[in-house]
Amino acid sequence: VIINLPSRNVVVGIPIPTTIAHYNEIKAETDAAGIPFFLTTTQPKSYEDLSLRLLLQDEAIAVRTEFGANVIDIYDDLVDVNNDLGLKAEYDSGDGSHLNDEGHEVIFTTARDLLAPSVPP
Repeated sequence: VIINLPSRNVVVGIPIPTTIAHYNEIKAETDAAGIPFFLTTTQPKSYEDLSLRLLLQDEAIAVRTEFGANVIDIYDDLVDVNNDLGLKAEYDSGDGSHLNDEGHEVIFTTARDLLAPSVPP
């Protein structure tokens, strides 16, 4: 199971610990069924409100901390640290939120590189 939720949770006010608890529920189910579980970090977005961009960063850190080796870490590759933690322009489809083809390629190659060793030929 691969979960990729860029996370609108922060926009609608869902606390990060609640999101992490939900991911843990899913992981418990997949572990019980013997199914591998992976999830991506959040993806940065160019929200006008800096506090929302900071929450996306905090959630990415929380995902890394809680799930370690099960994390497909895309946040750092997509974030523009020189532009107040928004989405890097080269990966922006034009709305500051959705990825263009190059941004999706980042997610694909990061996932592929992490998962390839555990996928039978």
